Amino acid sequence: MTEEKINTKRFFDFYRERLKFIEKYCFDDNDGNIEGKLLICCYLDALSGYRYKGKSNKSRLNDFLTEFSDYSRIWNKISLMRLKQYFEEKNSGFYDDILVFLRKQGVITPKFTDFNYNPDMDYNTLSKKAIKQDIDKEYWDKLKEDILKFKYSNILWHSYRNSLVHQTLVDIDPAPNICDKKEPFYSHVNFMENKIIREEVRFIIPFVFLLSTFKKCLINFEAYLKNNNITKISLS
Repeated sequence: MTEEKINTKRFFDFYRERLKFIEKYCFDDNDGNIEGKLLICCYLDALSGYRYKGKSNKSRLNDFLTEFSDYSRIWNKISLMRLKQYFEEKNSGFYDDILVFLRKQGVITPKFTDFNYNPDMDYNTLSKKAIKQDIDKEYWDKLKEDILKFKYSNILWHSYRNSLVHQTLVDIDPAPNICDKKEPFYSHVNFMENKIIREEVRFIIPFVFLLSTFKKCLINFEAYLKNNNITKISLS
């Protein structure tokens, strides 16, 4: 085995040890803990830097999840409930047409007992539906940047990775995974605001899905390097 191959093995052995640590110490009764989510986000972010040198952190994480996670179908979905909430908070007539369109796609507040609620789809599918239902293309194109903010992988970047690294919190937690969901889901959450108990529907990326994503990315990225005879790993 050449020295470069030995170094590559050491590189992935390091991340496999990190994975073992997370599996051993970062589970609890409420779908994993902050430390586990923080570590997974940091390791995915770091690995993506070795694959996509020169790209922004957010762009490279998006691309890395698409290429190596085996879950691109999921990570490329748009959280339509969060998108709807975002446009509603804008409180502008400019968004009336998109809000009507989203409601027609079933983006409504689900019942508390509707544990399987999930109307989400990827941007291309959503765009085709919008144009087919006579949403003006120029109007739709103006909304594209806002819509893509709520792609699952972008939510991971903003609401998980950034919140955990910079604020040590996840801005959409807590929300227990009472149905043991293996993929992103929606959950009713009660919270106190101005001494009033309120309820809202929140989008949750469960810990088990993050962990599985990390495992898949590690395996597939190593296989990619081996299959393409890439023996030198660096950030430069």
